[in-house]
Parts: sequence; structure tokens; C-alpha cells
Amino acid sequence: MVWVFRGLPTGIQGSSNDGTVQGSITEAGYYNLQVECADKEGKSGQAFITINVQPKVTLTTTQLVDVTSKSTVVSSHSTYDAIEAEQVAADNELFKALDIVDTRKKVVADAKQRTAIATVKLNNAQASFNAADVAWKQATSDLDVAKSLYSSAQAALNAAQQNLQLALTEQTQAATALAAARKSVEDAQTRFNAASKAVSEAEDNLVKAKAQFAKAE
Repeated sequence: MVWVFRGLPTGIQGSSNDGTVQGSITEAGYYNLQVECADKEGKSGQAFITINVQPKVTLTTTQLVDVTSKSTVVSSHSTYDAIEAEQVAADNELFKALDIVDTRKKVVADAKQRTAIATVKLNNAQASFNAADVAWKQATSDLDVAKSLYSSAQAALNAAQQNLQLALTEQTQAATALAAARKSVEDAQTRFNAASKAVSEAEDNLVKAKAQFAKAE
């Protein structure tokens, strides 16, 4: 245990090791002090103490006191009791005020703790927001890149479709030209065959003519 003393009067010292106080007070009066202690686990407690110091009373005579003097003493004693009662009442009020202060300290400490927790949560939320903002910006950038790639792919697709249409048109034209060429070849073959037949007939006629000419000679 570790002890702490606050408000010790002059002449009194407190031990932080065992919580004892020792010394002497030279002036009478009421002395209010606060004592706190804590263990190694951090658990603590506190108390408020009042030290009542009064002057030592000694008899200076052995003679009997008359009634008047006795009444005066009683009156003085009554006054002392009243003062002491007022002091006790004042001490009680002080302790109540200290309890209120202690309660408010606890409320303030609790508010500080909640504020610290709220601050941590706020910092975490801010960090999450920053991370989300970075992710959103990255996603936006990726979306822009994807749009650009999509536009390029769409342009390439359109160009490919145009090339395919052109190739189909050229294929159709080539097929038409091939059909026309085949027909031209067929016509030429027909004409060649007719010409060949005519040549053969002419050669036959020539042979026959030569034969008749030979007979005529």
C-alpha cells in the first residue's frame, strides 16, 4: 500500500509506507486533512479526517470553587461545547462538500473517459472514412479505365464489323465475277468446239476437193 496525506498541519508528518502520522502540533484548533491509499493493482480509496487539538488543562488551585465561579465554569464549558458542536457541524458540511467534489470529480473523470472513447471511435471512423474515400477514388479511376477500354473495344468491334461487311461484299462480287468468268469460259469452249468442228469439216471438204480434182485430171 502507498499512502498520501494532504493538509497535514505543521509539525505532523505522514508515512507513505505504513500510513501512520507522528509529530506534535503547537497550536490548538481543528485540522482537516485528506488521506488516500492505493495498492499495486491500482485500487485506491480516500477518507477525510479532522484532528481536534485543544490546550492541556491543569489545576492551579486546590481550593473549592464557589457556586458563582462554578456557574461561570459551566457556562464556559457550555460555550466550548457549543463551539465544538459548531466546529463538528462545519466539519460535516466540509465533508459533504468534499464528497460532492469527489462525486463531481468522478463524473468529470467518467466524462473524460467517455470523451476519450468517443475520440477513439471518431478517429477510427475517420480512418474508415479515409480508407473508403481512397477505395472510392480507386474504384472511380478503375471505372474510367474500364470505360476507356470498353470504348476502344467497341470501336475495334465496329471496325471489324465494317471489315467483315466489306469482305462479304467483296466475296459476293468475286463469286459473281467467277460465275461470269465460268460462263465466258463455257462460251469460249462452245465457240472453240464449233470452230474445231468447222475446221474439221473444212479439212474434210478440202480432202474431198483434192480427190475430185485428182480424178478430174
